[in-house]
Amino acid sequence: MAKPSIFSKDYHKKMRRRKKAKKIGVILVVLIIISWVSFSIGNSNNMLRTAVNKITNKVHKLNKKEAPKQEQQKKNSSEEKRKDETKNINTKKQEQKKQLDLKQQIESIKLSNGEEVKLTYDLVNNKRQYVDFSPKTIQYSISSSKKYLVFIDRVNQSMILVDENGNKKDIANKEYISTKGQKFSKDVILKDNPQYIWNASPKILDDNTIIYLSQLPWFNRKEDKFIWRYNLNEGSHQYRLNEWGGEVRGKSIEYGKILQEGLEVMVDGKTRMVK
Repeated sequence: MAKPSIFSKDYHKKMRRRKKAKKIGVILVVLIIISWVSFSIGNSNNMLRTAVNKITNKVHKLNKKEAPKQEQQKKNSSEEKRKDETKNINTKKQEQKKQLDLKQQIESIKLSNGEEVKLTYDLVNNKRQYVDFSPKTIQYSISSSKKYLVFIDRVNQSMILVDENGNKKDIANKEYISTKGQKFSKDVILKDNPQYIWNASPKILDDNTIIYLSQLPWFNRKEDKFIWRYNLNEGSHQYRLNEWGGEVRGKSIEYGKILQEGLEVMVDGKTRMVK
């Protein structure tokens, strides 16, 4: 559209029309742009819906495929659970059978004065495993292997050893022979002096060794006690137990722990080791 001459008498009217035409043109352009954008968005929405539908269909198909697998897994899990339950039941039955095989029993033994002591043991494969002894006023000891139990009859000072088969043996030294060859009978000494300590405080060190206290080899040293050792295999008694082949004696002797080196003892407050 040509620009009107400024000298035209309709100049102002033509200019108003010109401006109006421009506005209409701008509005048309805007409407065209809006229409194009709306069309594009509509297509995008359609594409989005199509994509979502495709994904949904794929997920649905995958779920159909996974469902049998999940059912099989549940079935396998149930079977494993039943197997575990069956295994636990069998284990419990085996434990109950072991408990039946493991029968705790008590044997009563009368001492020389008529007093009764009780030995408690488990019977395993027809062998005894000693677990307790009463009364506690009687000096006794149980081996760490539970195969042996030893106790003192405090009246006649017998030292009774009981093995895993229930066999009993008095292992007390019946007589002491001095270095000069003189013999001293246990029964004679105790008859003359009932307070004399011939055997006391037995302690099983291992399945071949028992430690105990005695006033032997002396008869005139009332306050001193000596550590003696009994060898089960040899049936022998020995009291020269220190590092130099001498006596281990003291007025106060207390047993400590059983170590690899031997038995720890406190002799008059000093720690010694015997084996």
